[in-house]
Amino acid sequence: AERMDLESLADYWWIQEFSCNGDAFNTGSTYMYKTRNGKLFWGPPWDFDIAWVLDMGYGPGYVTGLCNTEMNWIDRLREEDSQFAALLKERWLDETDGIRKYLCKITEDSPEGILNQYSEEIRKSHVMNQERWMNPDDPETQTDLDTAKENLRFWINKRIEWIDNNIDNVGKVYCTISYENADGDIFTTKSV
Repeated sequence: AERMDLESLADYWWIQEFSCNGDAFNTGSTYMYKTRNGKLFWGPPWDFDIAWVLDMGYGPGYVTGLCNTEMNWIDRLREEDSQFAALLKERWLDETDGIRKYLCKITEDSPEGILNQYSEEIRKSHVMNQERWMNPDDPETQTDLDTAKENLRFWINKRIEWIDNNIDNVGKVYCTISYENADGDIFTTKSV
């Protein structure tokens, strides 16, 4: 706490964790800044091309678990510093400007909902992108903006639900081990 702003770390951790960002904490896409003689602040968040379970081999229904446990010292901070674990919980639940509140605003199904606003803002660009880069004869390269938006809305809402039901475990660090056969098929998974 003497050297870094823990609230910025808590918010940064939630953003990366909630989105299941595979580039979080262990790539050159992790940024921090500080003012002269000031504390270290986390951010801005960057590089979400493999976030939201995209390109990670998970199905669209994958919403469970804490995904970003590759930064050992942050895991240790979550597990051994009860004040930091409490801060993570507080930043999730804060009714004024907490992470959960903002995510609910994103998925709000109204003209004010951020997903709805952004999808309308990029609609023309999406059409042009499809025309320019996608093969019209290959349906796998075609995407429907409204379907993608609703899939993301569904995923975010299910992830919120899972975290709400597991928020008391935010200070616990788990390791999941999957056992595979010679063909690469997973035959059992254990959490420890």
